[in-house]
Amino acid sequence: ETYNTITVEMTPKHKKEYNHALNDLQTYYEQEKEKLALQEGKNPTAARIRAHFATQNHETLIQLTELRKIVAQAKIKTALEWIQNANEQGHKIVIAAHHRNIVQTIANETGGLKIIGGQNPQQTETDKHKFNTDPNHKNITISITAAAHGHTLNAAHNMLIIEPPWTPAHYQQTIARIHRIGQTQPVTIHNLIIPNTIDTHVHNTIQTKIHNTHKAITDKPDPTKLINALTPLT
Repeated sequence: ETYNTITVEMTPKHKKEYNHALNDLQTYYEQEKEKLALQEGKNPTAARIRAHFATQNHETLIQLTELRKIVAQAKIKTALEWIQNANEQGHKIVIAAHHRNIVQTIANETGGLKIIGGQNPQQTETDKHKFNTDPNHKNITISITAAAHGHTLNAAHNMLIIEPPWTPAHYQQTIARIHRIGQTQPVTIHNLIIPNTIDTHVHNTIQTKIHNTHKAITDKPDPTKLINALTPLT
């Protein structure tokens, strides 16, 4: 397969939302780190403190997810324009996203076919069948989690990933939807990325781990390293 990166420019509105959420996250992180260090009588940079945020702090992960939601929302306009252009060139597209509202929004704007959590299984099969057999249905939007296993969508040889999943395993499971038995054409994976955001760091982490097979393929990015690497957008 071939990998293609499509960069997206954030609007001032989305930049403001992103910077606000990032400031909240980093402030919370520093306060919690100091509080934990005080409780344990250790330096805030001690390994035990870092480990806490890497494995135990649910609130930190929630705030990281909020950053990802803002980035995903900022990509919708570009995603829809790209899909329309690809359709006009005759391509069928599988669109992959993580958050439910992003999957639903894209599906509503691109023909309605989708695979999403909580969907009636018969409806899922109907949508897959339409996509794979009907030339008039050019798009299907899939939830990275809900469509992780057992779905063949090889009527398309192009996939647009709006939100990179957290782990290499989920990334490879996602692209496998079009890279299944019966695929007759070269596959291209298009990654929609906003530079200098959490998007970039997650995407780069995944690609590095995919190409370094000695690393655990299920590893998520270390929240401590990720938070320290994030900077406000200008």
